[in-house]
Amino acid sequence: MLKWENTGVSNVAGEISLLAGLILWATTFPRIRRKMFELFFYTHHLYIVFVFFFVLHVGISYSSIMLPGFFLFVIDRFLRFLQSRRSVRLLSARVLPCQTVELNFSKTK
Repeated sequence: MLKWENTGVSNVAGEISLLAGLILWATTFPRIRRKMFELFFYTHHLYIVFVFFFVLHVGISYSSIMLPGFFLFVIDRFLRFLQSRRSVRLLSARVLPCQTVELNFSKTK
């Protein structure tokens, strides 16, 4: 289990990928996600480690099945990053009786 194979299936890469996946999964429990949101948020950047070692574990031929979806995910994340760079001005905020937050932003002309 501790031998890194250059050909075929590398078990060590699979174990690292599994460990990253288990950490991702463990932080999705509602108690952790709600009370320690920053831990939840920052551990979910382990998806990079998970995917990288997954590709090393199974090889590029099996990874080609999931990589198109992953590339769409990366493009989506990049576009969201570009869109979130614009700053907006908050005019007012209030909490409604049903515990919903209402935010009013200024609009551009």
